[in-house]
Amino acid sequence: MERAKTIDEIYAEVRDHDLVVTNDAALATALNARIDRPVIGSFAVTPMQLASDLATDILGQPTWSDLRVISAICDETGYDFRFVHGEIENIREIRRHTAEVRKHLTTKASRRVYDSYEPLPTLDRAMGAFVPEDCELYRNAKVAVIEPFLFDDLDKHFVPLDCDIVEILVHGEDYGIDTLHEIGNDRQVAENAVALIDPSRASDYAIVVNVGSPITDAVRSALYRRNLPFVNSLTVRDLAQVRDYIQFLRLSLSYETLRVRNVRELFSNYNGFFKPGREGFLLSRQTSDDMRDRALELRDMMASIRSMTFGEVRDRLCDQRARIQVGIVLEDLGLTHEPVTSSRVSDLVYAVENVADLHHNEEIPENEKVGVLITDCRRSLYIDRPVVMLLGMGQDWDQSVNGKRYIDREDEADRDVLRKKVLLQQGARRLYCINTSKRGERARPMSVLESIMGRSLKDFGPVARETVTGRWYEPEEAVMPVSGETSIDPGETGSSYFSKSSFNAYYSCPRSFMYSKLLESEAEKPTEFGSLIHEFAELYICYRDRVRADGIDRYVGMVSDRYSGLSSPLLEGMDSERIRRAMCNVMAFIDLLDIRDPPLDTVNGTKDHPNRFMVAEGLEMTSSVCELPTGSRSDPVFGKYDLLWDGAIHDYKTGKMASSKEIAKAMTVDSGARYPEFQPLLYLMTAKPRHVDRFELFYAMGRDVESLEPGFDIRGNIRHVRIHHGDIRGCMRESRRLRSQLAGSINAKFRERSDLFLDTLLDTAVGEVSDWDSDHAVLTALLEVMGMNDNKTNRGTVAASVRRVTGCVQGGMLVTDTAVEVPEPVLDAFSAFVRAMHDRMMLQSGTDLPAEPRGNCRDCRYFQACTREVVKVEGGSDDAE
Repeated sequence: MERAKTIDEIYAEVRDHDLVVTNDAALATALNARIDRPVIGSFAVTPMQLASDLATDILGQPTWSDLRVISAICDETGYDFRFVHGEIENIREIRRHTAEVRKHLTTKASRRVYDSYEPLPTLDRAMGAFVPEDCELYRNAKVAVIEPFLFDDLDKHFVPLDCDIVEILVHGEDYGIDTLHEIGNDRQVAENAVALIDPSRASDYAIVVNVGSPITDAVRSALYRRNLPFVNSLTVRDLAQVRDYIQFLRLSLSYETLRVRNVRELFSNYNGFFKPGREGFLLSRQTSDDMRDRALELRDMMASIRSMTFGEVRDRLCDQRARIQVGIVLEDLGLTHEPVTSSRVSDLVYAVENVADLHHNEEIPENEKVGVLITDCRRSLYIDRPVVMLLGMGQDWDQSVNGKRYIDREDEADRDVLRKKVLLQQGARRLYCINTSKRGERARPMSVLESIMGRSLKDFGPVARETVTGRWYEPEEAVMPVSGETSIDPGETGSSYFSKSSFNAYYSCPRSFMYSKLLESEAEKPTEFGSLIHEFAELYICYRDRVRADGIDRYVGMVSDRYSGLSSPLLEGMDSERIRRAMCNVMAFIDLLDIRDPPLDTVNGTKDHPNRFMVAEGLEMTSSVCELPTGSRSDPVFGKYDLLWDGAIHDYKTGKMASSKEIAKAMTVDSGARYPEFQPLLYLMTAKPRHVDRFELFYAMGRDVESLEPGFDIRGNIRHVRIHHGDIRGCMRESRRLRSQLAGSINAKFRERSDLFLDTLLDTAVGEVSDWDSDHAVLTALLEVMGMNDNKTNRGTVAASVRRVTGCVQGGMLVTDTAVEVPEPVLDAFSAFVRAMHDRMMLQSGTDLPAEPRGNCRDCRYFQACTREVVKVEGGSDDAE
């Protein structure tokens, strides 16, 4: 490739000019830093900087901020704030490439937004109206323009007819990459690059990455770990004053249901304090005896929030400094004199989080304003740093023009080649670091390198004269505990509680548990489907009459776009019908529970994952009986109940319906179940203090074909797990389900007297349940009670019926057609097992989580990620799911 001119070489060419125009802001800054003669006014500028400085002269008035522009268009068109913002971003993108914006807008609404946007005093309009010959800066000035080929359509307005063109490549001189360093994955590339940075000269280094790729996070993490300062221009954080103001408005709209704990921290930011011990009480019920005067004033403001304007809230809430910051946002949005409403608060939140020109809201720590420069490979050209590290250089460095019909593909490709040629040559010293592989294949270079080299490239081999494989940085080894010591603080034991999924993973294999904490494992489709059904159930419980009045089709339509066709567009119709069937079954199940007037005592917006149906419907309150997070005081477990009602935990399942036998096997230790599932027992452990002893699994998609028929009984989709407060004998004796089942399944000779058969068996049998069918005394007593002769044939008949009874006992639990009954000693033993497993897990977390699978490694969901050899388990079963 041709050699690129250095910044010093370019400065030597433009030194004697009065004005230098470039569209690379970094290059303009670097040229200005090299000025070695007296200069009055501007020297090196970008078209955007010139337009911003001269906007009042060009347009006759200052340019408007983005917020003011969006608000004005919303007022004129009546369109939503979010829609207008998105359309303006699209319009600006098109305008950078062509003046014929309107013909590239595909909808009537988009064109209407453009017609409203075009006459407003914006920076785009100022740039489009600029005429160099009419500008005082250009008159009688010697002007240099650096590489106008890189200028977009608006930038070209700043190129005068009479100027000197400065190219950035030196024709006839070649440049080649000497050495590529092939290091490994993104994290290893980042760590090895950062390891070379001299902490005392951090500002001498620049790192070039695609800031939208995972390697950027790896770079920032490595810099944080080494405590190296870096220029953080990749994120914008709202000022605390603006954030607190918005939070106050949000909470005020739910004033009637707020508790002191919801506002304690926020009030303290405004010098409002409560007396200790008031956290659980409703805020509206607190008096002057419960709080200080300032807290009382804030409480009264919340109570009357809907009768106040945004400006009145600002004046009464904020101090002088915060009043200025908040006021800028409110003025730009035109909200200062508007009354507070939910929709306007929502627009305010969106504007602060998404509108790009809110620079007065930036809050970046001082140590992130200097140091290592992290820059974007797709936006950068010149980098004025002695050492430049280019990381990745893969296909994610390419500029995408897909779907952008307003861009000339060939010209854009040529511009991208020119940019990358220059970018690859930045710095006095350069380090090129690449990945070993991407997505399981050899890493491929960006397509620009193919254009530069004039050949197709399958890997980085031909790119450089030499490719060096290996790493020079090794992370510090963990300090392993020696005998008699542990690296875990005793106070931490029990601090990392088991959830049902994490316990299942650790029980299956400690290494599987480790991967469950690091990797996403479940497919998007079943996760999304389950979430939707859970949220619909919560909506129906809280607002049953509203759902019935609106009709099920309304809610199917609300979620079809999100879920239908997720796995395949061809399945869209089937997915929609699946949603409908699941929703109908959920409604039937909740109707069966006869839930009346559940307490609406929880603000939906305060939940970690607010119910999306309620958000869409504008419903602020939900019930504490739904999605209830609960932990155990005595056991290291926690869970989230889908529904807690009438002394039972109800859990919705959207997968394949399991039999009670499969459920029992899956929650029996060392049963050989292919997929262990201990959720019922774990949740019943957490429910002990509530005196809840029933866990019900409802399968929303169970018997889906039968559910279409009239008179379908939804009770067939329920499986029951209940605690029996006694041993297995007492459980069997008191189980009505067992007696009912035996009356229809035991040998025909005993069916009419099945209760007597069971009672005699339980009165006579001793020892293990599995031995009862061979107990001579048991068989003799049953023959006598049943009035049968004592012979070999009759003994065999009785023994077979005894096995019919004992076959219902599995893992110490009683298993019938639709229920699993768990004797309390079995639950207690399982609790002790969980505590022991938790202690072991905490110890292993400080040393190593070994690969100790209880089943076939190839059945593990993390099999492809695991780095250990396959462990074969003898005698493992594969039928429990």
